[in-house]
Amino acid sequence: DYRLSVIRIRGVETNEVCEIFERINQEGKRLHPVDIIVARTYRNPNEDKGYPGFYLRDNLRDLKTPLVDSGSRWQDIDDLLVIQMVAMCLRKKHTTGRNPFGITPAALDNLMTEHFEQTWSACRKTILDTIKFLSDMHIAGPGMLPFVYLALPLCSYLHDNKTPNRHIARQWFWRNAFGLESFNNSTDVYNFASAFFGKLEKGGLPSIQPLTLSRSQFVRASYNYRNALSLAVLAWLANQQPIDFSDPDAEVLDNVYLQLSHAPNLHHIYPQKFLRDIDELPPDASPDSLMNICFLRAQTNIRISDRNPLDYFNDFRNVQDFQGILESHLIPKEFTERDTFRPSDYRQFLFARADLFCQRLEQALPDVDVQIVD
Repeated sequence: DYRLSVIRIRGVETNEVCEIFERINQEGKRLHPVDIIVARTYRNPNEDKGYPGFYLRDNLRDLKTPLVDSGSRWQDIDDLLVIQMVAMCLRKKHTTGRNPFGITPAALDNLMTEHFEQTWSACRKTILDTIKFLSDMHIAGPGMLPFVYLALPLCSYLHDNKTPNRHIARQWFWRNAFGLESFNNSTDVYNFASAFFGKLEKGGLPSIQPLTLSRSQFVRASYNYRNALSLAVLAWLANQQPIDFSDPDAEVLDNVYLQLSHAPNLHHIYPQKFLRDIDELPPDASPDSLMNICFLRAQTNIRISDRNPLDYFNDFRNVQDFQGILESHLIPKEFTERDTFRPSDYRQFLFARADLFCQRLEQALPDVDVQIVD
């Protein structure tokens, strides 16, 4: 028989107990915060009282069931983010005294079993509404979020809000996706949730901070370096609902999710091998610039191979509404119609596409003061 040790600890706060067991559990391996919250909120069923018990992992699985069934890549949402979203819902509804709810480890220690039991249904609805809001912007999964914390103020705003101003919320999202160097501070999350979205929910029209877009910064952003800016660029390209070159009815990302580690359906408009064979390519025109990346179906990508764009675009010129297809990728048409390719053309293409990129983003932010610089 296996002997199980039972340790009783008295006169110690919950967070201290958790810290102790973080150190002694699994031979010193630290537990994930979710493990601690799940363990702390677990309750055995009581058949005599008709109490079914509580196990948070069952709730987390229940939340993801419709996402799994629909094939949504949001099924990969981190459990900790889900719990933080619940905490933001609770924080919004707590209006008296010091607010015990929040997203920091210390604040998450305040989440008790009854909080989940009493509010799970409403919080689950809000979390799924938040995921739908992001999906409607073609943020196809958590891996496409420039900052994971962008979801938290949105979740707070949508919670128990029957008439959300989605137009302003979308502008807030894109402005901060491109305008923040970092967004991982709980104070910023709380401020956006209360000062900005709180005012918006009460009928006010809070101002969104100005945004400066740099064409050269977008040209320098690398396909290989996945920072927040690169993720924001890919997310905005996905937001354009790009159409495959070969079929005007085929949305490239309709049923495909950008798995960042493998990057399927990402295509170099000017293929890498083609550019490597070009002498005197401008030094500030990297083949891996994100302004040289678009989304395509794998079959079309294979068909294009390493060919000169002036060659392979001729294959698709007679496709219905090819101009509209190029616009869905923010590809400047004039660079597909030239007779010959010169090394300087590639740099010109990158900046011309960056200009289209910035213009399209500016058009989507009518309530934001946007400045486009070199």
